[in-house]
Amino acid sequence: MPLDLHRRSVLSGLASSAVLTSAAHAHTDQNNWRNAAFEAASSTAETLVDQGTVAGLAVGISTQGYRKSAYFGLADRAAERPVDERTQFRIASVTKPVVAAAALQMVELGVWTLDDSLAAYLPDFPLADDTTIYHLLTHTAGIENWWGRLPADTPQDFLNSGEAHLWLAQMDQVHAFAPGSMRAYSNSGFVLLGEAMEKATGMPLDQALKRLVLSRVGAGQTFLEQNDQPTEQWARGYASSDGTHTPAPFTPAPFAAGGLRATLHDVLAFGDAVFLGPLLEAQNKAAMVEHARVSDGRRVEDAMYLAPGQAPEVLPEEVTEMGYGLGINTWVQSGERFYSHAGLIDGFGAYFIHAPRTKTTAVMLSNSFQGTAPLHEPMRQAMIAAPDA
Repeated sequence: MPLDLHRRSVLSGLASSAVLTSAAHAHTDQNNWRNAAFEAASSTAETLVDQGTVAGLAVGISTQGYRKSAYFGLADRAAERPVDERTQFRIASVTKPVVAAAALQMVELGVWTLDDSLAAYLPDFPLADDTTIYHLLTHTAGIENWWGRLPADTPQDFLNSGEAHLWLAQMDQVHAFAPGSMRAYSNSGFVLLGEAMEKATGMPLDQALKRLVLSRVGAGQTFLEQNDQPTEQWARGYASSDGTHTPAPFTPAPFAAGGLRATLHDVLAFGDAVFLGPLLEAQNKAAMVEHARVSDGRRVEDAMYLAPGQAPEVLPEEVTEMGYGLGINTWVQSGERFYSHAGLIDGFGAYFIHAPRTKTTAVMLSNSFQGTAPLHEPMRQAMIAAPDA
């Protein structure tokens, strides 16, 4: 079905300098803490780079009418190219909220429903009749992750071959449990979701994401990697340890499971649009961050699948809720609700978090594996301590 994207316009949420100035006067208390949180994160990021803990970092904090960003270290050490506003990082699994927003746009446009079966798009995949789009979005389809389970002759870049489902169907174990009965994080499930989106829209996933989400929120420097040649804007990934930075092994982009490259600006723009702007209708915006449920009605956090020998996750005392919605984590820490997603891939770390009470998004991107981790908890604590917006 052709996509009609003229039904509703979407503002990117980008702020001009005049808006920034007026917003600062109108929301002094709120912006004072945002300034303090931003400065603290920036100081920590600068220290991490100066100490050689990470190669480069980009840090930003945003809400409608307010945005600050800062850049540290090198995007390419050999070329001595610094991280700046043009730098595109691999954002790994932070791709998933973008894919989820696109899937919900398809619901609004009447292209599909979340109850559609996978069989409508990939009929030859095992248990496709029992697997729904909702299952794929919520990691309740039971599909195993592919690493260590594929035939020996699987192409290295099979995920971007246009036939990834045919290889995933050959895993030595395709399903850990019956679709809809339990929950286990599945990158393979999101790969299948991306292929189903291509079938449903009649266009490649990169084009679908641009038309449904990226071009509509002002994210013009975000791209789905598919055997692309590096450009000057790409950050190079590094394995950083004890002040040394060696080029990280290159992992082929994992398609809809984590294949986006993006600038800091673009991830912040997405956060503003999906949570605060009109990108999604109210009921779909709410559905995206509600606790997902398995077929017997339990929340997914109460229906976690544990592989043999796997111990259940023990949450910190201050975390009183931990669940998953549609492509995004939803949880409560010290009374504060958060929506978040982290991303890790060889040479890169990314973190995206939104606090609905203060309507604030923070993003950290690094070209060192786990390079954003030291910034996560301080930013959450700043959001917890913030005055009401």
